[in-house]
Amino acid sequence: MVVTVELASDLGIFLREKETINIVKKSIINKLLDIEIRNVLTYGSSLKQEDIDKLDHIIKKGLYERVKSEQE
Repeated sequence: MVVTVELASDLGIFLREKETINIVKKSIINKLLDIEIRNVLTYGSSLKQEDIDKLDHIIKKGLYERVKSEQE
């Protein structure tokens, strides 16, 4: 797979250093992987946005409770 990314010309200032270019590449790859994983997980799903919002709330509440109990 080949992905071509076009960046604004004013970002060239930041991309002159090799380390910065590698950070940008890794960030783009991670974002593309996140999108692809979501596509795989939701393929054929009949969930509606309302269902997703409810699940999101349940997961975040559970994570909050776990972190809260670990801090006590």
